[in-house]
Amino acid sequence: TEGLSRDELVLELNELMEQKAETLEELHKERKLLQLQEAQCEDLRLEVEEVRTRGQRVEAELRRRIASHERELDHRADKLRKLEAQLKRLLSGQGRSVRASVDPRGTGV
Repeated sequence: TEGLSRDELVLELNELMEQKAETLEELHKERKLLQLQEAQCEDLRLEVEEVRTRGQRVEAELRRRIASHERELDHRADKLRKLEAQLKRLLSGQGRSVRASVDPRGTGV
């Protein structure tokens, strides 16, 4: 700035003030943009948390239903085993009664 005239100094000062104003305006815009992005990130974070919580509830419900179905299947398998054993006893008993009703000499009862 040595050797510059007063007019040149005033002109340079005006240019610097314009640059400062432009820089401040850009900073203001960037701040607003960052605030908007921060709000969007917070909204997304809350949505992710909500989806995670909902997913955990659904998973817990599905696990409960699976356990219920497994208990029902076990119950049915037990019932089926009992019925098969009953049928086997009936069939083996019926076979003896059929054999017992036939006269060993072949003449019938």
